[in-house]
Amino acid sequence: MRDKLIVMVVLAWLIFGFSASALEYSPDCAEFSNKTTDWSRTLSVDKFDPSLGVLTGVKVSADACASQLFMLDSEDSEPQCWTVTTNAWLSAAMPDGTDFVLSLPEKTNQFCLSADLDEEPDFAGNDSFRFFIKECVKDERTYSDLANWIGPGKVDFKVVAKGITDVAGSSSFDQRVRTFANETICVTYYYEPCDDGLWCNGEETSNGLICLPGTPPDCSDNIDCTKDSCNEETDECEHSPDDDFCDDGKFCNGAETCDPASGCLPGTAPNCSDNIDCTIDSCNEETDECEHSPDDDFCDDGKFCNGAEICDPASGCLPGTAPNCSDDIDCTIDSCNEETDRCEHSPDDDFCDDGKFCNGAEICDPASGCLPGTAPDCSDNIDCTIDFCNEETDECEHSPDDDFCDDGKFCNGAETCDPASGCLPGTAPDCSDNIDCTIDFCNEETDRCEHSPDDDFCDDYDVCNGIEICDPASGCLPGTSLDCDDKDPCTIDSCDPIEGCIHTAIDCDDGDPCTIDECINGRCVHTQIPGCGCDCSAYAPDICLPMVCIERGGVLICKDYSLPQYLPQVKNKVMSAGGGCTGDCKSFNLVLPSSIKWNTPGPYEYSVVCEDASKTCSSTDKGRLVLDYNCGCGACGCSRFC
Repeated sequence: MRDKLIVMVVLAWLIFGFSASALEYSPDCAEFSNKTTDWSRTLSVDKFDPSLGVLTGVKVSADACASQLFMLDSEDSEPQCWTVTTNAWLSAAMPDGTDFVLSLPEKTNQFCLSADLDEEPDFAGNDSFRFFIKECVKDERTYSDLANWIGPGKVDFKVVAKGITDVAGSSSFDQRVRTFANETICVTYYYEPCDDGLWCNGEETSNGLICLPGTPPDCSDNIDCTKDSCNEETDECEHSPDDDFCDDGKFCNGAETCDPASGCLPGTAPNCSDNIDCTIDSCNEETDECEHSPDDDFCDDGKFCNGAEICDPASGCLPGTAPNCSDDIDCTIDSCNEETDRCEHSPDDDFCDDGKFCNGAEICDPASGCLPGTAPDCSDNIDCTIDFCNEETDECEHSPDDDFCDDGKFCNGAETCDPASGCLPGTAPDCSDNIDCTIDFCNEETDRCEHSPDDDFCDDYDVCNGIEICDPASGCLPGTSLDCDDKDPCTIDSCDPIEGCIHTAIDCDDGDPCTIDECINGRCVHTQIPGCGCDCSAYAPDICLPMVCIERGGVLICKDYSLPQYLPQVKNKVMSAGGGCTGDCKSFNLVLPSSIKWNTPGPYEYSVVCEDASKTCSSTDKGRLVLDYNCGCGACGCSRFC
């Protein structure tokens, strides 16, 4: 019957669509994003809550975006052209076994690059090309296979993302592609509530596919003399008193009545007094009349044991015969008590004891004799204990049995029975392997913990230190760093976390337009350009160089520049070093102003010695210029540098 109802619901939904009276709700959407080229993840949303009613339809909406960064570096010695086609898709597995696929539009880029000059994949310059694209798509679908969407729990979607790049053109190139993707999946449930609007048949429930009848309210008030009923108009239970339920069929106790709060109330007995002191006035139920029975007790002379006086219903008290105190009850002690003026029958439970604990303590009833005992209630209201009475110890015992608590699952631990509080949950196994990059979980099918390595946890998004991987035993392992050494001493090698290796040429520009600047074997070399600037060699054919190049308005010209103003400084420095020249004079450096461009660049180094004959300091030729402070420096005189 249930299968037929499911088929009818599905057919109605397929033919007529969602009912106009159908309600809907949407649980929280599932979202995920990633930055790797290909990835697979499981997204989850809440299942339909069957307490809401019958599920009539499911709509799934998906919204996804993907972006790609593409870089190409030509390795061809000639200019070449390429055509690059890129696209991506995301697929989510649905509960009915189908795939919900979102395909992004295909993009094509055509470009031409110059010949590769640096012979290195640096992804920079005219021999390289890069572009970035991003596309987003959305779609929605409905599903009629409803059983797998009903809770409790989650609906899982295994989402797979894939980026594809196709390059057509020269085969001599290097490329890099990075794909970024994210997806959001939302579910809307359509359902019909099961309430039929009737109160007295109970609240209807649902298993999500069909409505189930409710349980009618319990209208019993536990009053035996009321008529209990359910009023559909007031949505209440009603209780009508009926005296007939209280009538015990007896005349002598009066007419009983029904009280709706406390139940049957006794009636008022008729007055049967005959004004005879020794008669007992009573009511005869068989005749529905009052009767007057003589009662010898009323005639008692105060001595019971000498016989009981009797009552004559017509004349009153008459002397009686001594009483027979035997009651023919085996468990009573019969005696005549003068103080109480009556026969006594004292019950003694010891006459009835059978020596057993578990069937209860037997007692003596003075009217009927020995009565069986009431067995002790050994129930402790603990479902997982075995309750029994121990005849040897005269006690109730409660034996815990863990089997009553076992739920058959490994991953939540072994349940135990506590004799005081009942079933206690087990302790779930600790599946943590203390490895940050593994996904730890408990496998209910194999009854053991499992640890799945995931390299994504190790990725630091830095191409310079290589691709990190997850080792399930030791955790994240570093990748192999890129070797960016291009073996060229004239370049500065470095690595960019995204671009990779970068080789930057050393800057040898000295700012002089009259030199050719270049790097040779790691050092900057500046070669003078012939005919550029000024040449003062024609002005100094001998060792005297009175002519120097100076700059005027950005032009180099030759000028006689004796610089006599600097000689006293040099002389003072030399003389102060020797102080009269009694020993060796010190060496010193002479640094002239940077605005003067000498044919031989400074600073100038001199070694001053002391001559024994004159005790004066003079310089020696250090391979550059010579100074003499004896005013006998030959053709140069004392005012020039030689």
